[in-house]
Amino acid sequence: MRDAIPAALRAGYRMIDTAQCYRNEQTIGEVLQEIFQDTSLEGGLNRQDIFLVSKLHPACKSYEDVKTRVKKTLEDLRTDYLDLFLIHWPGTSKLHAQSEENKRLRFEKWKAIQELYQDGIFKAIGVSNFTKSHLEEFSQYQQEVGLDGFIMPMVNQIEIHPA
Repeated sequence: MRDAIPAALRAGYRMIDTAQCYRNEQTIGEVLQEIFQDTSLEGGLNRQDIFLVSKLHPACKSYEDVKTRVKKTLEDLRTDYLDLFLIHWPGTSKLHAQSEENKRLRFEKWKAIQELYQDGIFKAIGVSNFTKSHLEEFSQYQQEVGLDGFIMPMVNQIEIHPA
């Protein structure tokens, strides 16, 4: 990453997409700090020039765990905000995919993420790898809690492999 990130930025890339489970946030943070101090790259880049995305670890199991993990992500990336933060996966590690506990935890994690968004820690929030049925659950949940108390995911990042 010490070579790849500067090379990508020289080539014009401005988005860095990482995740807690990739275990590279600390290195990315270190490299970005070096880049922000180097005025030879593009005449100098700063944090506002980079669109920084991270994702919540699938092992996260509670509202408080979200807050703890986000704090660590911000520390590791050496930033006070993220441009986009996503729930990485609709399930929780070690729980059966169809478990009602997974559904409950999705909304508990989302509540913490919404609060961090409202506090300005995230510029946008969303999900990753969610199916249509998962998104429909969010819509149903929104109706249950009312429009004022719920923010729908702004992004559903999905992985595809064109032929």
